[in-house]
Amino acid sequence: MANELTIHNSKNYVTSYGVDWEDDKEFIKYVKFIERKVRGSLEYKEYLDFLHETIDMNRCSYFGNVTREIRHVKIEIHHHPLTLFDIVTILTKHRLIGCEEPFTVYDICNDVMECHYKNLVGLIPLSETVHELVHNQQILIPTDKVFGNWEEFVEMYKGVFTKELLEKMANMKKFSNHQFQEVPDLLEINPQTLKLL
Repeated sequence: MANELTIHNSKNYVTSYGVDWEDDKEFIKYVKFIERKVRGSLEYKEYLDFLHETIDMNRCSYFGNVTREIRHVKIEIHHHPLTLFDIVTILTKHRLIGCEEPFTVYDICNDVMECHYKNLVGLIPLSETVHELVHNQQILIPTDKVFGNWEEFVEMYKGVFTKELLEKMANMKKFSNHQFQEVPDLLEINPQTLKLL
């Protein structure tokens, strides 16, 4: 069957894609392929439309006066505290470890979208510029400002989280709990008074 992965119990198992799961570079390439499939899917586009139209994620969470209604302004939905890459990695590892049956790329894509539809991923609307600053680690997002029950996702799949990812999650939550208590609601500060690091 095309696109089917056959998972064997040996250490050097190889799928019909030729992916050696022990090779980090190949695994990352595979995860990025699935990530592109998810982002390009009709289901994902419809989900983003739902967020914009029904949940009203139409304004930047940092600069509330920056909305989709302004010409040439793009409001992007950012995955946080887990990135889409993290989510795909976790769900792929979960399939590899806990699934005896072969699975396809599309099975993992469906798992990813199911987590989105069940509100198990953290999301926050950001203007294009703020989104870029977040990815460049010049702005931090407090985890309590995120839409979605990402903590339930962590609880469900923590068995396949790397030690580093678990530490990252704990540090983000700790930072959010302590650092942002000192700032009076960072996400509602007047844009003229916010100075970027």
